Amino acid sequence: MKDIVVKKDDTLLNYLLNIELPYSKSKIRSLLKHYCIAVNGITTTQFDTVVKKNDKITLIEYNPKLDTPLDIIYEDRDLLVINKPNGLLSVPTENQNEISAYHYAKDYVKRGIYVVHRLDKFTSGVLIFAKNEKTQRFYRDDWQKKAPERAYIAMVEGTLEKKEGSVESFLSETKSLHVFSSVSGKEAITHYQTIKSNDRYSALLVHLETGRRNQIRVHMSDLKHPIVGDSKYGAKTNPIKRLALHAYRVKVLSPSSKKVHTFVAPIPNTFHRIVDLKDFRG
Repeated sequence: MKDIVVKKDDTLLNYLLNIELPYSKSKIRSLLKHYCIAVNGITTTQFDTVVKKNDKITLIEYNPKLDTPLDIIYEDRDLLVINKPNGLLSVPTENQNEISAYHYAKDYVKRGIYVVHRLDKFTSGVLIFAKNEKTQRFYRDDWQKKAPERAYIAMVEGTLEKKEGSVESFLSETKSLHVFSSVSGKEAITHYQTIKSNDRYSALLVHLETGRRNQIRVHMSDLKHPIVGDSKYGAKTNPIKRLALHAYRVKVLSPSSKKVHTFVAPIPNTFHRIVDLKDFRG
């Protein structure tokens, strides 16, 4: 719960959008919509509620019955695009007790939601759901061409000798889902370029040509520069207590207009503690 004392007369939503809050604009609108905001103790969903100097606005971060914890990047009649946090499954697994982004998205739209692609549990960033089967089929029919860019920010250990390049291999996996490069399996192609380095780490912009399970993690390990925090694939350090891999930007064709949409999930603040990318605009 957070209490805010109003410093000047305004309307509720406008006031909240123009003060320093740890929420995105879409999250603030979602809180308002789902009865998570009160003015002087009275809950309201009206964005134009008048607030006056010294009024008290109270916010609760999550109404378990009505609100969604999703950080929504974009939404229209066909798509729901979110910034998935690290540690949240994209879709349900056999362990039905573990919540997933799919569950939250389904609860949010109040009807069926359809999987377009997935991110690893410990990878954050742009995740796209379809709101109808037609849209899902549109993307599943050649996802590689209909998503012409899938760019990631990867923080890796060490400094790469080649500042940019590509890794190509065939990926196989064990029964325990450990993925590795081999002479057979599914073809995987990863392109990378170094954005910035320091004496311990490098920040890479990574583009996927294919989309295999753990692809970037395996290929960075193959280069002997594993992703920070990725002990599964050889990392020795974990300064931010998470896998330092983030789905930064995805470009997709719109299923209705066929124009290209660009969706961006800001680089997590914790990544800047590894390599400072606050000025990065790539």
